[in-house]
Amino acid sequence: MLIVSGVGPGVVRYFLDGRDPGAWSGGATALLGLSGNPGRVELRRVLQGRDPMTGLHLTEHPGRRRRAGWDLVFSAPKSLSLVVSRATPLSAQTLHEAHTTAVEDVMRHLEGRLLLHRRSDDGGFLRADGLIAATFRHSQNGAAEPHLHSHVLIVNLSRSGDTWGCVRGSEWFVDRTALAALYHLGLRHHLTQRGWTLDWHLRPDGLADLAEVPTAAVRAASTRSRLAVSTGRFAAPSTGRRDQDPAAPGGGGWVGDPVLLPGSGIGLMPGTRPGPGPDLERRVALRLSTRRSDFRLADVVMAMASSCPAGLRAQDALA
Repeated sequence: MLIVSGVGPGVVRYFLDGRDPGAWSGGATALLGLSGNPGRVELRRVLQGRDPMTGLHLTEHPGRRRRAGWDLVFSAPKSLSLVVSRATPLSAQTLHEAHTTAVEDVMRHLEGRLLLHRRSDDGGFLRADGLIAATFRHSQNGAAEPHLHSHVLIVNLSRSGDTWGCVRGSEWFVDRTALAALYHLGLRHHLTQRGWTLDWHLRPDGLADLAEVPTAAVRAASTRSRLAVSTGRFAAPSTGRRDQDPAAPGGGGWVGDPVLLPGSGIGLMPGTRPGPGPDLERRVALRLSTRRSDFRLADVVMAMASSCPAGLRAQDALA
């Protein structure tokens, strides 16, 4: 899934808490010369719209109220997070790589469509030269439960030629369900490419969970979701506590295979998993036409994700 929320410069302390050093995006390197792991001072400065080296404001109206940035949280299925937590170090590494690559694919798509909140001579919005962001990957949630996810901290700042300005965030606010489906498509594709044969239960919105992991185990490892259901909102991270181990008695009964390896035979039998090909277009068209008479690009992407268990790279799915 994908959760989008606005952030301010004060969020720096949360991200630089030692869990993951993070990494700057290619756009941050090209536009601001930032590379490697984000530092506290430079991350705070770019969120304030300043040059990370000199501290000078880059926008024309620094006093004007502006959003500092957005936090895009790409979350792997909870069932997959449980598998990662029980896998060998080598297997866990391949699962992490598949997740990271799927997130990078979606971000490349967003970067290619990024616009500034400034008009060009023909009346359209200026095309941004790059996306300034920092990515942090976490393996647990605030309740110390398995939860593989990446925070992509997008800075509300970019450049078009010699012009700096704020960016349009509608791409990830309006179509976040489609971006989540793109991520899931890519995740399943990159897992398959790394030798993982997994049986997925697909949902109509394109998201999926592993069939091998019992629902009871997923619920037992979802303390914060249960708190949200009971209180109507997500509790603060400090109040979320792991009240039950999914591998403990009564916690779903799923311990997992400690030697999960690619190609170990887990999942569907050969020939039972529909993949990309001429038949995918027919399946997507059938799924859409039986539900409505008109649809947007986001609907097509979600229908594709819910019709293709083998997954697709984000670029191929959009093409």
